[in-house]
Amino acid sequence: MMMSIAVELAPKVRVNLVSPGWVRTPMAEQSLQRIGPALVPTLPNQRVAEVDDVVNAVLWREQMRPV
Repeated sequence: MMMSIAVELAPKVRVNLVSPGWVRTPMAEQSLQRIGPALVPTLPNQRVAEVDDVVNAVLWREQMRPV
């Protein structure tokens, strides 16, 4: 879907996507307690993301935006 949006809006608009996978939130906590032990070893960094991880990635990307 993002590729379609990017093609549709290019070159006037740059489209970026942050897709972090599992993030530890109140809504995800019950699922993470159930599947976490099996899930974590399959993740590249061996941990579930925290909300601050996603926020910091978005802020970093915005900071790197060309003026």
